Amino acid sequence: MGVMGGAGAHSAEPGDDSTHFEWTLPPKQGLYDPRFEHDACGIGFVAHVEGRRSHRVLAMGMEALRNHAHRGAVADDRKTGDGAGILTQLPYAFFARELTRLGIEPPSHSDIAVGQLFLNKGNGEDRAFARQIIQEVLGELNVEVLAFRSVPVIESALGQRALISRPWFGQVILKRTEAACEAGDDFERLLYIARKRIINTARPRRSAALYLQHEQPDDRV
Repeated sequence: MGVMGGAGAHSAEPGDDSTHFEWTLPPKQGLYDPRFEHDACGIGFVAHVEGRRSHRVLAMGMEALRNHAHRGAVADDRKTGDGAGILTQLPYAFFARELTRLGIEPPSHSDIAVGQLFLNKGNGEDRAFARQIIQEVLGELNVEVLAFRSVPVIESALGQRALISRPWFGQVILKRTEAACEAGDDFERLLYIARKRIINTARPRRSAALYLQHEQPDDRV
């Protein structure tokens, strides 16, 4: 194994048996600023070499996540974590099945997107108001709202701290229209704009409990 020298690297002097190395961050340049550096948590990648979708990949990802418990990022109730999770491709078959169950024809894979909602758990009126804002903004952008759905939560798996502070979890299933944009990158950009506009519309209208995760057509956390 070789060691590459760089800014701040220190090589041992002859006769020095120490293996201590000092390392400093690069200086500020362009868009890089060392002030924003911080220690990273553990991360793992699981993938199928041929790009095939498989539940086994997800199961292996869950196992990898459990193996990060040694980081100690858990509260005193031994259940509440620090928000670690899994990022996957959008499970198209699942959402197509959900839409069919609701009597809605699923759009094509390239025309569907799902937004993850974090709403006020204790106020149904505020949740309804948040949905209204979402529909208004997406309507202005010609993105069709197909359905809202509640995300099931197994509360017995949550720690006391998480139970007290958790929001209401939901999803909004969307469809790209020809009037909105082209599929692909244009749809991705429009969804980013929609997310920002929804949150900025909600704030002055006093629906502060609305948070919308990026409505990715491809990824799901």
